[in-house]
Amino acid sequence: MLEDHDLLKGPVMPVSALRTNGGPGGAQGTDTPTELTASIPESRIKYAFEFYRPQNIDTYNTLIDMYGRAGRLYDASRAFEEMMSAGMNPDTVTFNTMIHICGHHDRLDEAEALFRKMEASCHEPDLATYNILIALYVKKGNIAAAEETWLKLKQAPHLPDQVTYRTLLSAFTAKGMISKAERLSEEMEEAGFPPDYFLLVEMVRMNLQAGLPMKSHAILERLMLFSGLGSQHYAAVIDAYGEHGLWREAENIFFHFQESGSRQDILVFNVMIKAYGLGKNYDRAFHLFESIRSDGIKPDEVTFNTLIHMSAAAGRLFKGSEILAEMQQSGFTPSCSSFCVMITGYARAGKVIEANNIFQKMEEIGVQPDEVAYGALLNAFAVAGLLKEAEDVLQVMSSAGFTANCIICTPLIQLYGKLGMVERAERVFKEVNSPDTFACNCMIELYGKVGMVKEAEQIFVKMQKAENVNQVSCNVMLITYKEAGMVHEALGVAQSMQELGLLNDTFSFNNVIGLYTIAGKTSSALDSFEQMLKLGILPDMSTYDRLAPVIENAGLFREAVEQLEIAHNKEDSHNLHIQTALASLYGIAGMQDQALKACKQLKESEPVLDVVAYNSIIFTVGNVGMFDEALKMFMGMQSKGLKPNVVTYTTMIILYGRAGLIDGVTRMFRRMKHAGCEPDEATYKAVIDIYKNAGRLDLATIVSHEMKLARYLQEQGSLYD
Repeated sequence: MLEDHDLLKGPVMPVSALRTNGGPGGAQGTDTPTELTASIPESRIKYAFEFYRPQNIDTYNTLIDMYGRAGRLYDASRAFEEMMSAGMNPDTVTFNTMIHICGHHDRLDEAEALFRKMEASCHEPDLATYNILIALYVKKGNIAAAEETWLKLKQAPHLPDQVTYRTLLSAFTAKGMISKAERLSEEMEEAGFPPDYFLLVEMVRMNLQAGLPMKSHAILERLMLFSGLGSQHYAAVIDAYGEHGLWREAENIFFHFQESGSRQDILVFNVMIKAYGLGKNYDRAFHLFESIRSDGIKPDEVTFNTLIHMSAAAGRLFKGSEILAEMQQSGFTPSCSSFCVMITGYARAGKVIEANNIFQKMEEIGVQPDEVAYGALLNAFAVAGLLKEAEDVLQVMSSAGFTANCIICTPLIQLYGKLGMVERAERVFKEVNSPDTFACNCMIELYGKVGMVKEAEQIFVKMQKAENVNQVSCNVMLITYKEAGMVHEALGVAQSMQELGLLNDTFSFNNVIGLYTIAGKTSSALDSFEQMLKLGILPDMSTYDRLAPVIENAGLFREAVEQLEIAHNKEDSHNLHIQTALASLYGIAGMQDQALKACKQLKESEPVLDVVAYNSIIFTVGNVGMFDEALKMFMGMQSKGLKPNVVTYTTMIILYGRAGLIDGVTRMFRRMKHAGCEPDEATYKAVIDIYKNAGRLDLATIVSHEMKLARYLQEQGSLYD
């Protein structure tokens, strides 16, 4: 007959490891095995269960544990049932083991049922039970249940240990539950447990992610006071700051590491190089790399691969190639992704030969290209217009066993589109399994260019049904319909963009505004323009081109957009430029409250107002019926030594016309010419319209002839320029 100890051969660990405080096992029978195998072959476990029945609880516990380690929940459950059938009551270790096994196999309901049964039995859950359950809940992301179990533990006659605190604290930090993490950390220290350095680092990271750098700094200062910080702790906290773009703070921690006397681990240097790269401080990163070598610290694979990626991102491709070669000389093989970023970098720079050389080098040293590498090379050829080479890459890739996907085929579809090769593009597109939005957009654009509206529409409708249209899809389809003269259908796309919330950039608004203008929907065009401003999306000169035919003061609009461009080009957020532009644009859009607010801010601004600012204020206050204030500003700008321009005079003419002061219109028009300011077409049209509306057709005819003469003289003058 087999003895229990015959089953327990090989590396061993004490059964008491499953107990807390050396609790009794409640053993029955005569045999008393005291050791548990760490790993037993599955065949021996099967043999043990089928041909032998244990004689005491400890042996059953051992078997249940072995089945659990082997991933055999069913057999563990059978052993548990067999044990109870044999009249042996499970002890705390049995319940703990079964709860752990059930939880590990995602049978949380069964684990909870065992816990309730344990509570109802004579065996009170011990600390290990609570720790197991808390860990299972945390693993499942059920933090509320973990907290509830924590409260039960605190009410039980057991005190939490370091495992309990660390498990729950790690869950709080992972979920960004700042206040709970802070309270638990304080409680942990009050209980006499030493701080967990890595959890403190995670709390630093958590506060950084929550936008609370001051709290992060406070935890960091506390962390730096502890002795015994290792290179991994320094690396983790440097990485936390580096990933949030705080490279100066990361650098200070790095300097602290160098002064701490800790072993100069390459891991810390690697994360500092990464932090410099994320902050686009490439020179500092390369300088640190040079200092590593001069200090006798050997770079590892991570060092080289990080620098290669950084070189490609910075456009320093020659430097990247140098590091690639040095990495190989140092006995390391560059990763496939490092080759890919270099291929992509050269492709972006238009250096197709160099990109191809990098790809060949990768194959020469035995690095197997993946689909990203093939895609990068194919894209390089496609962007350069090298059709044969791009098709050859696709063929080689297919021979290597890779299936064509959207990433690979889309650049080829784009190239076929440029060359007008619709049939080839269609063939490649059909080969792609489940084409993504980008690939579909490329085909819609290609069909639109060659006038195949029906085919473009079919793809677009499928995308709508699949709910994967984006701004590009809608803009391309809108333009396709518009250019085909299908205005009604284009208006439908514009409506869809509005409903889907895809009107949120300047390009999309310009397309929709232009469509409404063409369709004669002036009110809708101006409504879209107003919505654009309300969303904080600033117009550009393309917006001006689309709205100019339907707005009253196109010159003022142009000035406003130019002011925005000045502010953007100079990276200038100065109140004068932006408020001037916004005051005009709000006024044109009829947004009176915002316009007056912008005017007030302009008047109160410290810089001296220029002509454009005065034009904006004059138009805005006059547009809301404050004609006297407009006239006052007109006179005031001249007293400041500023000379009115064509926009100023045109604005004043329009305001006089609105006030019904026809004589004022005539005087301002004459004053304009007397001052040497040549009227533009907008000025002439404004004066003509005012005279016509006032019934002064005689004056309107005179100005109309004057406008034609001015246009003729301008055309003649341009012939001699």
